[in-house]
Amino acid sequence: MSYGLLNLNDHCIELFEGERCALKTSAHVLFQPRDIITGDSAQAQIRINPTLAYSKHWLQLDQAQRKLPNPNFRHHADIAYFQLGQWLEGFQQKPLLVATSYNYSTEQYALLAGLLQAHNQTPLGFCDSGLLQASGYIALEQSADTLLYFVDFSLHSARLLAFHRQQHQLVLAQQWDFPNAGIIELQNAWLKVIAQTCIKQTRYDPLHSASSEQRLYAQLAASFQSLARADAVELDIDGKKIELQKIDLLPLTDSFRQAIAAQIGAAPLLLSQSAQIYSGLSGINLSGQHLQSAVLAHEDFFKQQTSLQHHSHLPMAGAHDIPSAALNKSDRNARSEVQVSHLLDQHLAHPLAAPAYLYQQGEKLSLTTQNVSPENCAAELVKTAQGWEIRPTATGVTLNNAVLTRPVALQLGDKIGSPNHHYHFTCIGLVGANNGA
Repeated sequence: MSYGLLNLNDHCIELFEGERCALKTSAHVLFQPRDIITGDSAQAQIRINPTLAYSKHWLQLDQAQRKLPNPNFRHHADIAYFQLGQWLEGFQQKPLLVATSYNYSTEQYALLAGLLQAHNQTPLGFCDSGLLQASGYIALEQSADTLLYFVDFSLHSARLLAFHRQQHQLVLAQQWDFPNAGIIELQNAWLKVIAQTCIKQTRYDPLHSASSEQRLYAQLAASFQSLARADAVELDIDGKKIELQKIDLLPLTDSFRQAIAAQIGAAPLLLSQSAQIYSGLSGINLSGQHLQSAVLAHEDFFKQQTSLQHHSHLPMAGAHDIPSAALNKSDRNARSEVQVSHLLDQHLAHPLAAPAYLYQQGEKLSLTTQNVSPENCAAELVKTAQGWEIRPTATGVTLNNAVLTRPVALQLGDKIGSPNHHYHFTCIGLVGANNGA
């Protein structure tokens, strides 16, 4: 691999040099009088010194002035810069692709690019970590799925992503954020449940002191990994043995799991490594191998980029790629809330706004919001409660290569064309995020 990869999930930072994982650590920090301790060293003390612990700098990456425990750090960008310096020390591979797990704005991506450049690193581009992992799953497993969902956990948020595979692209179609279901929030809740279980079984309160709470906290990740595979696990808490049942912890994520199940229906659900531990969901378990597979599969694509971009879709050519026109109606709807919002003309997306008309202009169709004479109007686009509907006129248009004879509701991936020319619009949905995802 001719470039490096920084997988920027503040729960578990991964830095890849070629196919080798050169770094794996958390983004926790612990303020000291002169500097800060970061990563696993900070995580080993955050329950002992909770007032000095900090973890929101990647969630809220900005330069807003804040009153932090150490005056040498003015804002979150200062902390991020300090951590990047530690992670990249001795790291020689350039340029660097950055996979992110928070929904950053354009300004935040620009700030992150500047921080990397200040460390003499060349950012190659930005890509959602879930998009990379999903494309790696397709490449490694030779999957032919046309709709995939992905669940991931960061320190302060959980999220569900929907990916549509169409037109030889894997597209990040929609994202749902769960800001109160991050790993830190879950760990705090689980510590209380475990403490209550320990008191009930042994009359010992592991939260009676900061040091004993830290020892219990250090066992959490391994305990939940065991509970992901079994219904119960035995814990040794300061010499007191207790049995922790999975059923005791599941109520803490009930609402989250119910929301996921209601959204995805029967579609495949991909679980990041953090989701496998903390979600309580069943699905397809992803590993670092899927992330590396994606980077290798798209090496030429990323190297050919001539400008710094945030990528919300990736090319997915191959024998198992299924064009959107071949998707049946149930696959295309598949419980997704994404609706048609734009018509894609080559690489230009035209937003739909009522009223909208298609008319013939030379050899191509054009979209307008101005009234069109009946002899030139090819179709009228009408906004209904269920979404956009296309109504043909005497001039006529084709929908998915068939002449349209009656009003039809538009679906993602539909192709609106001219009967006499090889030209079409593609129906797409742009939703949710100010970074274009």
